[in-house]
Amino acid sequence: MYIDTSKSVQRGKTYYRHLLRENYREGGKIKHRTLANFSGLSDEVIAAMKLALKHKDDLSALVNVKEVEAIRYVFRRNPCRAKEISAS
Repeated sequence: MYIDTSKSVQRGKTYYRHLLRENYREGGKIKHRTLANFSGLSDEVIAAMKLALKHKDDLSALVNVKEVEAIRYVFRRNPCRAKEISAS
């Protein structure tokens, strides 16, 4: 399960979408299923959710404030790049 973030530009205006997704196999092929659309939430909430999903097996690791601040900084500058951080 992960949050998929993408950017689109239409008529000079930039839009971001944030989807909670999961991967699964069907007939030997990898598919993606959208579970929720988080596009209306604030950047801080999305960053917190990405961090929680990254540490879902050990939530005590969420105490690292420097990591939270680093993710917030990257997310504010480029929301699409925050996906790379949450995957690591």
